[in-house]
Amino acid sequence: MRVRVGEDGQWYDFEGDRLLVREARDLQELTGMGLQDFSDGIRHGKVDALVFMLYLARRRAGEPVRFREFDDMNIAELEIEDDSGKPAEEPEQAESDASPLITSAGVEAAALPPPTELRPAKSPPKPRKAKRGAATG
Repeated sequence: MRVRVGEDGQWYDFEGDRLLVREARDLQELTGMGLQDFSDGIRHGKVDALVFMLYLARRRAGEPVRFREFDDMNIAELEIEDDSGKPAEEPEQAESDASPLITSAGVEAAALPPPTELRPAKSPPKPRKAKRGAATG
């Protein structure tokens, strides 16, 4: 996979199946995401996941870069291509929910529970009217 910012920007290779422990710690510290969140975030276009991917690709290329340097970047200028040179597309829903980082490391991902159904919220009970009792006197 390759990433760049803007049409005139330099392309950077991103190896999504390799993540060093220190890189995973940076991921968690800088974005609050774990491995599964990062992998899902890339597939679903989450901003911090995409920016971390660019950040990591540039760091791996030997550039001294800080994650917060991208705060003023126009996210619309971020380009991502798969290995065939085509713009990366979101995979079909039928694919496994296992993180490519986890599965490529030879670790079996735990089975994820099925998504819960969305049910309409029950409306709160109506307040009951106070019963009027016979006056005692």
